[in-house]
Amino acid sequence: MYPHRLIEESLRVGEKKSADHLLSQLRTEVPGLVAAGLVDLDSGEWIVVETTDRFPEEFLSYLAATAKAYFEGDAVRTIKTVLDESSPGETHVREIEEIMIRSTNHLYFLERLEEKPRWVLAVVTTREPKLGLIRTALTKSVKDVRLR
Repeated sequence: MYPHRLIEESLRVGEKKSADHLLSQLRTEVPGLVAAGLVDLDSGEWIVVETTDRFPEEFLSYLAATAKAYFEGDAVRTIKTVLDESSPGETHVREIEEIMIRSTNHLYFLERLEEKPRWVLAVVTTREPKLGLIRTALTKSVKDVRLR
């Protein structure tokens, strides 16, 4: 895989080891893997990302920004506000946990990490492997790696 490490210097040593271990797990476990990385929701930038092919940096930047927008963009915040206003007095935590996108040639998986809720795992695969196999491999990889 081709590494593209964009804001890695902000990681603590334990976080870097965990992020590298997660990418290693994904390379091993996820069939049809094209790209994988972690997006920081505060900045909308990659913490770490690797690809199996040379992708333009601009594409990767848009993918990271898209992950931030899907999880915390203006539309998402507006929806949360409308729902909160429609049920006054009730307190609900309304966070998007995961998103799957199917395009003509790829599947995109975006998942907020339970241990690091300000991080989103972003994975791109080809469409050849069965969806269930990919989903199972993603779940296993995330469970196997503890992010500190």
